[in-house]
Amino acid sequence: MVEELVGTRLPETYVTFLLYCNGGQPKLNTFYSEFEGNEQSFVIAKFLHLTSNDKDRQNRDDKDDIVWWYQHLWANAPTPLLPFARSQDDGLFLLDLSEIGRGKVVYWARDLDPDLDLATIADSFEQLIDGLT
Repeated sequence: MVEELVGTRLPETYVTFLLYCNGGQPKLNTFYSEFEGNEQSFVIAKFLHLTSNDKDRQNRDDKDDIVWWYQHLWANAPTPLLPFARSQDDGLFLLDLSEIGRGKVVYWARDLDPDLDLATIADSFEQLIDGLT
């Protein structure tokens, strides 16, 4: 379903993650990344889940569902960006599934820049998960 929506395959480590836990609140939730010349922390409040069927998704406004976020992103959002987690301040962590992005993790501070200023914070989903403290 998600791969059809974004038009490309998801990284294997992310698929494995979904199969194992399908969202939730991580105990280890902070990732440190170099951004604009400084080390910054990015805190994951919640990993988004994948609702099991379309009927459930259509009958509720589930802001923790991956597909809900994908369908409700900003008007000119590039299609190969897939939201997978939210931050404490309502920012979004996204997988850049474009040919250029190749599965990199980007962060969108929605409250600071609603016009889409994305920060690349990890080279892959696996790097992000392995770096959580």
